[in-house]
Amino acid sequence: MNPHRRTTLIGLGALALAAAGLAGCSSAPGELSISQHDLQRKLDAQFPRSYPLAGVLQLQLQSPRLTLLPETNRLRAVSELQASSPLLGERTYQGALDVEFGLRWEPSDHTVRARDLFLHALTIDGLPASLAKLAQGAGALLMQAVLEDGVLYQLPEKDIERLRRMRVQPGAITVTQHGLVLQVEPTQ
Repeated sequence: MNPHRRTTLIGLGALALAAAGLAGCSSAPGELSISQHDLQRKLDAQFPRSYPLAGVLQLQLQSPRLTLLPETNRLRAVSELQASSPLLGERTYQGALDVEFGLRWEPSDHTVRARDLFLHALTIDGLPASLAKLAQGAGALLMQAVLEDGVLYQLPEKDIERLRRMRVQPGAITVTQHGLVLQVEPTQ
């Protein structure tokens, strides 16, 4: 048998084994699925989070509500927030952070991460104009420093171990109407 053909057949065999071995969480041969529910549940466990802005304003983000955008292969996340400042006494202001982002697979820690963030809006109702301007200007910096490359989901250890044994790994990520689909491919 031709050595190139043998390598191709071995690679196809590994993909078939991966599909069979991940049957509990795979939607089709060579794919690994993560439902929107599971993605939201993992994300909820990471919130609330607090972020200081320029030492003047404190933002506390609540767990974002995720919207799947299969037409652009992206996600949208809207998070309620509270803003406070020692300059404003005890008062807390309500607002929202609305971002959109793509996804990437990080093999070093087996995570799905945010990338290419786009800030739709950072609004804080009733905040004095000077602090509102600071918040708007800091919104893009906050997004880049805190949310860019943020972990949305980590593959469970049992699935990581199965993938290792089968010598396959997730690759391209596709956003569908029901969640995410990670293509499974042979490891290098």
